[in-house]
This record gives sequence, C-alpha cells and structure tokens, in this order.
Amino acid sequence: MWYQKTVFRLMASWLLLVISGNVQASKVLIWPIDPIIANDQSATTLWIENHGTEPVLMQVRALGWLQEGGNEGYRQQQEVIVSPPIVQVEAGKKQLVRLIKNTPPAARREAAYRILVDEIPKPASGSGIHFQMRYSIPLFVYGDGLSYNAGTQAKEKNQKADALSQPHLSWQLVKAQGKTLLQVTNQGNIHARLSDVRLQQGHKVVNIADGLLGYVLANSTRSWPVEIASSSSAGSLVMRVNSDKEAKPYLSGSQ
Repeated sequence: MWYQKTVFRLMASWLLLVISGNVQASKVLIWPIDPIIANDQSATTLWIENHGTEPVLMQVRALGWLQEGGNEGYRQQQEVIVSPPIVQVEAGKKQLVRLIKNTPPAARREAAYRILVDEIPKPASGSGIHFQMRYSIPLFVYGDGLSYNAGTQAKEKNQKADALSQPHLSWQLVKAQGKTLLQVTNQGNIHARLSDVRLQQGHKVVNIADGLLGYVLANSTRSWPVEIASSSSAGSLVMRVNSDKEAKPYLSGSQ
C-alpha cells in the first residue's frame, strides 16, 4: 500500500542501525534544499557533496507527494526521473544529480514530489554502530501558466500578486481521538510553507513552531497536533508563509 503516515523531515533522520566498524555521523551536504522545475524548464539539478574522509554511496529517488485526510502520503511515479539514481561520491568531492521532468503537470497546476536520498551502507564488519542516513527534499514542478516566483517577485515590488501564484489558507482547531489538532487548508494552486507559527487568542499567545512547521500542498489539508487546552478557533494564527519576511495574522476561516 503506497500510503504512509510517516513524515520524512528535511533534516537527516536516523533510519536504520547496522553493524559497522565505527560510529559515524553523516558528512553529506545536499543542495539546494528547495528545488523547483519551472514551467519553461525541462530539469533541475541537485548536488551531493561528501565532506567525509571515505566514499559514500547514495540512492536517489523521486516519489509523488500527497496529503489526504490531514496526513502525508507518497506514491510511485514516472513524471520526474532521477539521473543517475545511484551515485558514489568520493571524499571531498561533489556529484551532480539531474531531476528531469518526464511528464509536465496540467496547465496552471503545481505537482509536488519528495526527493529521497538514502545512504547505502557498507557491508557489516567488525563491531560498533553505523547510522544509515535519509534526506528528504521537497520538489515542486509547474505547469504552463503558473509560476511560484511570480508571487514572490510581486511581493518584493509591493505589487498585487496573481491569485494563482499564491496559497489561499484557512485554519481551525479540531478534536480527534482526544487530541487537539491544528488543521490548515490550502485552496490555492501553490503550496504553503509554514514557519514561525503561533496562535494568538486575546492576550494569550501559544507558540506552535519556531522555524519550519511544515507544508500544506496545493488544494490540500494538513493537520498537526498542538498542546492547546481549548479547541476554540477564535483568534489569529500568526505565521510566515513561503517567502514572507515577517509573520502575518490569519483569522480562522480566512483565505
């Protein structure tokens, strides 16, 4: 079953413990962390750099990224092709990986993917613990007539951005299985990257996330558990969205 509730974080996570000769932390650097393929581009690039003292073998995959029922899901796909899918990066060197648009999204649509970069461990030998690392990087691909940068550039020039190039957000607090969830819905054609999030209800301010909270994909809903006693959606959700330099208030149910 393709659907998974596991959320892959942008930071490397320890995925598997295997026997090895040493305890090693990953010294792999991957950039950019926010690649896109614009509607007039056929591909983009990802760099993998090895800051360690030994070669590393990495597998690179592209999975379709979905959000359903407030949770994250992934699917096998062929719209974006990774070349090469397996790379060996020598110590002190870097390797280019191409992310190729095989099938473009529909016009005025954004397609979301997760690029998974997995370390392939060496055969077990000796004693000790070796950490196999996984990196997960978001990739957004755009169809004709839609540009993520259009909204950003309009904001920088203090111009009104095209409605298509912006997320349209609403939020509410809901109860589920005895927990309070922050549920954010995006009815726009562009994803929303939420960071520095806090809930302001009257004089009370509840900090939800310092830094990145997560993403709400286009025409999707995402939920996060929050430590809030009340489930009232009164007040404002204050947060930075995408390229916003400062956090802004969003009223409950607003877009």
